[in-house]
Amino acid sequence: MAAEELVLGTALVESAAMYLTQSGGGPALGLWQVEPKTDDDLYINFLSYRQQLGARFMELRSPALRMNENLSTNLIYGSAVYRLCYYRQPQALPVAGDVESHAAFWKQHYNTPFRPGTVSKYAYKAQKVLKL
Repeated sequence: MAAEELVLGTALVESAAMYLTQSGGGPALGLWQVEPKTDDDLYINFLSYRQQLGARFMELRSPALRMNENLSTNLIYGSAVYRLCYYRQPQALPVAGDVESHAAFWKQHYNTPFRPGTVSKYAYKAQKVLKL
């Protein structure tokens, strides 16, 4: 349940769960605003060492779409890429229902301290929609 809340909360704060490309023409794609470099890094530095997981992950891609199109329009694939960003972190996910901890986890491991997102913005959007 915590992973699902984090996936939904991040879609809300990153793209309002509505935009498939980054405003201003940036590189981030999909509801989770994953950058293609992040997707590449998952394959090179994570999935290449976990062949069974990598094979299952590849099954989520649509072969008719280019990688960037999978990130932006294949929501199953985009959510899996996003979820793997957290899965590879050594720190455990915050418990379900703890939106403040989810917000802090998102800021530390996904948005990063150098990006403009804030913990309070995440918490506000997640609480408003997810009723946590």
